Amino acid sequence: PQTASLTFRFEILLKNDGSLLAQGETVQVLQRLDGTMIYKLSGTLEERLESMIRHFWPDS
Repeated sequence: PQTASLTFRFEILLKNDGSLLAQGETVQVLQRLDGTMIYKLSGTLEERLESMIRHFWPDS
């Protein structure tokens, strides 16, 4: 079976010259307290993720 996950990739740039200081990736798997996977976001989690997407990619 496939695993539902969110992958966040990021870079940290120096403010003064924009040079790359660090980069990384984190993978988040969403589960309920009983261990079952969450495949579709809803409610507050969906709203927060959509807000973050609008912040970083305002044209999407």
